[in-house]
Amino acid sequence: MRARMIWFAFFVVVIDAMGIGLLMPVLPDILEELTGGSISQTAKVAMWLTVVYAGMQFLFGPLIGNLSDRFGRRPVLLISIFALGLDYIFLAIAPTVLLLFVGRIIAGIAGATQSTAMAVAADLSDEDKRAQTMGLVFAGFGLGFIIGPALGGLLGWLGTEQPDFLGPQLQAFFGQLGNRAPMYLAALLSLANFAFGFFVFKETLPQKNRRPFSLIRANPLGALLAIRHLRGIFLLLTVVFLFGIAQVVYPAVWSFFARAAVGWNVGEVGLSLTLVGIGFVVVQAGMIGPLTRRFGEGRVVLIGMGFNLAAFTLLTFARTDWVIWAGIPLSAMGVMVGPATSALLSRSVDETRQGEVQGISASLNAIAYFVGPIILTNTFATFTSADTLVFWPGAPFAIAALLVVICVPLMVVFLREFEPKKSGEDKAD
Repeated sequence: MRARMIWFAFFVVVIDAMGIGLLMPVLPDILEELTGGSISQTAKVAMWLTVVYAGMQFLFGPLIGNLSDRFGRRPVLLISIFALGLDYIFLAIAPTVLLLFVGRIIAGIAGATQSTAMAVAADLSDEDKRAQTMGLVFAGFGLGFIIGPALGGLLGWLGTEQPDFLGPQLQAFFGQLGNRAPMYLAALLSLANFAFGFFVFKETLPQKNRRPFSLIRANPLGALLAIRHLRGIFLLLTVVFLFGIAQVVYPAVWSFFARAAVGWNVGEVGLSLTLVGIGFVVVQAGMIGPLTRRFGEGRVVLIGMGFNLAAFTLLTFARTDWVIWAGIPLSAMGVMVGPATSALLSRSVDETRQGEVQGISASLNAIAYFVGPIILTNTFATFTSADTLVFWPGAPFAIAALLVVICVPLMVVFLREFEPKKSGEDKAD
């Protein structure tokens, strides 16, 4: 039963990542179609869509996390998954940019599936295997990114090109869907996942580990203030936040960067994201456990940051295809930072606060998703506009590299002074 619940959490993240991955290859085309703007102008519209989504996640992330600590993981996950399914339907039929923004608001409010899935993993895993279990759940994000962008690129191409080999009926079908075809598939997958969870998923949080709902902890700012007394966790959360901004460079500008730097089309963007997803799965499902057992979570975080720094530096100056392809495996290796950091956070608090700390981490990442696109996408737009003095589509990756450089010494201080104790030792109160 425990393994089944962990695998359900894994598939929750898979479906969530597939939904994101399905949209990324076609979003530039959809925005160009609705706005008629240039690539730098449509990148700014995409920026505000991301900012709205992240703002809702910041406001509602702690609320969802605390609700899961009070009422259990099952109702929170099922409601969120169902709402996301409805949101994808809304996005598929939205005829204006304004309605796309409405859809992003809905998705941001409901987008608590990943933090709650991580809380499920914490509920069900032994402390010495927590990083490995969280690595498995995180690997679902990579698997979703293998399937999602590939399908998104393929469906977007079929919807816009309607190649002859489809035959008249399928040509007419995909012609009706157009470049919104990936959104319909995302809706179908989310609603199917809801049905699966409704009949299969059982509650993982025992009554004894539940705690009363608190408005202070549910308030996004109050939640951050409430955790300051925990030994050293504020420093670790600072790393989570700064590194989160750096990681936003991929969803914020990748599709636009690849088109501007080397002229990739929808299919090539989808393929590149698919390869990133394959790397995610290999690293998180096959390498996190052995690496954390050998080096510990903290050192794995530092190793992952090193790979991210190498990838960002390479992409900063990429103007040919092979440089971007070379950066993809480095980016994939860097994904080990996520589960190792989550495991460190989890070991910093007791069992009654797992949902809270994962919710706070999700809120910090939401702030990063709010701040990051504003900085990174505006940087991209500035260096790719018609009147720019220097055409530099890789400029956002230079900022991401700088943020990683800042994170490394902060992480070193945390490991020396505040690293949480191993299983059997006292946790911070």
